[in-house]
Amino acid sequence: LSLRGSLSGPLASPEAAGTVSAGPLSVRDVPFQHAVGTVLFQNNKLSLSEAKISQDGSRYIMDGSVDFSGSEPRYDATLRVIKSDVVGIVALFYKRIPLDLSAQGELSFNGTSKEFTGKGRLDLGPGVAYGEPFDSGVLTAELTTSQITFTRLALHKSKGMVTGTGWIGFDGTYSAHVASSGVDLSEVKRLGGAPLSGPFSLDIRSSGPFSKPLVNANIESDQLA
Repeated sequence: LSLRGSLSGPLASPEAAGTVSAGPLSVRDVPFQHAVGTVLFQNNKLSLSEAKISQDGSRYIMDGSVDFSGSEPRYDATLRVIKSDVVGIVALFYKRIPLDLSAQGELSFNGTSKEFTGKGRLDLGPGVAYGEPFDSGVLTAELTTSQITFTRLALHKSKGMVTGTGWIGFDGTYSAHVASSGVDLSEVKRLGGAPLSGPFSLDIRSSGPFSKPLVNANIESDQLA
């Protein structure tokens, strides 16, 4: 960590301004090569602006503040995702999940270390989700102290689409609803090249603890070949 700047004002309420740089570093076991931004400490609030964060091909810009005037620090931050992947972004808030898709968008976070909320939207590029290749998509999510909720997931695959909603609780429980339409069986990689073709619809509902999940699935095809 390197900090360069100036300090002024009375000792009871000093003011400081400068530039901070750090790296390599990690946040929740997600590595970053380098980060640099402008900092300002004024009126018992520490602000960070236009902080550029990089890791391999991923790039982010972060603005945020920490207010120390209350009984406990209060955080407020916005992370602009210029170029990244869904795996690394979600891992900042929860843990790694198999969504290997490029992403750009914006995430926001505010609250204290005990009571906080967050939300975000990511536009997804080509990649792989749970072992299946997709062309593009969108993901929106909300974060609370008890769970992360995926309010919308839409993945496009050729002429078809897979949609989903759900939540993951920090107590080891979850709920998910995934549906697909217009996807051709011949395009499903997990079928391993089986001689099947034709559009199909899929509806999966699953919930409960990860150790004992309940799953209800339905698949239909009127043009199986």
